[in-house]
Amino acid sequence: MRLKISLIPASFSIENRDAALGKIADYLETYLQENGIEANIEIKEEVKLPTGLIKKLKHSTVITDDESALEFIEGLQIDGQKFAITQYKMSDEVSPKVIGISSPGRPALLISWESLGKENDLDKICIRAAKEIMHELGHNLGIIEHHTWGYECAMVETEDNLGNFSPENIDKKTYKFCQDCREKLKIPQQ
Repeated sequence: MRLKISLIPASFSIENRDAALGKIADYLETYLQENGIEANIEIKEEVKLPTGLIKKLKHSTVITDDESALEFIEGLQIDGQKFAITQYKMSDEVSPKVIGISSPGRPALLISWESLGKENDLDKICIRAAKEIMHELGHNLGIIEHHTWGYECAMVETEDNLGNFSPENIDKKTYKFCQDCREKLKIPQQ
């Protein structure tokens, strides 16, 4: 399998943004290769999400319609897979904290940098971002979340017992697809 990937900063104006994007691209390339997926990753210029999707709250700024944000990313005139990162939190009707969003068969995904944690360790947050991108890519390629292999598969859910998505659970899981997922993706077993 070979993918053309655009890593897109979407309303993503954090300190050390270029360094973060470079690290995420490097981790992602390694993770994809170790999963038997060849990729050409290109970092694109920043795009601004439509202001109607962003709501300023008392202590934070949130994307309240993550599905419309994903549709916006998908509509960008860019070939291949569109992997976008925003600085804002995301929420939906089901969960007050969403780390990423994607849909089967669609060439786009969006993850929230803010939801990846507050640590000052850029590497740690970039690793979380790359792992979350692997998880969302799995959804794009038609794989659903499962617990068959536990944290030994990128497709395990990152929710805690209360249904909240947890950055610490991203740390626990691998970036690799399990044997079941690899079979579905028609990737040779390791």
